[in-house]
Amino acid sequence: MNIWNIYNAPLGSEEAGNGLTSLINSNNTPFFIGGDFNLRNPLWDLNVDHPYAASQALIDWYSSRGHKLLNPTETPTHNRGGTLDLAFSTNSRARCEIRPDQHTTSDHETLDSTLFRE
Repeated sequence: MNIWNIYNAPLGSEEAGNGLTSLINSNNTPFFIGGDFNLRNPLWDLNVDHPYAASQALIDWYSSRGHKLLNPTETPTHNRGGTLDLAFSTNSRARCEIRPDQHTTSDHETLDSTLFRE
């Protein structure tokens, strides 16, 4: 079982997009992927009118490998609004919820994901 945690540096950073590129170019198909993707798209963030161009590469990747987005789309994951943290899985029963009650010192909310044996 492959479980990946991704950090995709935001636009304007020195290593912007490296996390996404590593995921897309990998020969592995992780069972679960979660992390800070720093990508905006109305598929996972209802407050976005204009998606980041790079978000389409992520959509193409997870769609072609049978992953589903686990995030609730109505709940932001960043303290300034927006959904930057995402979770995907090929597990049909996997669940994810945003847990503001489990706050850390981060400016991001905690994603609580549950995976099941199939």
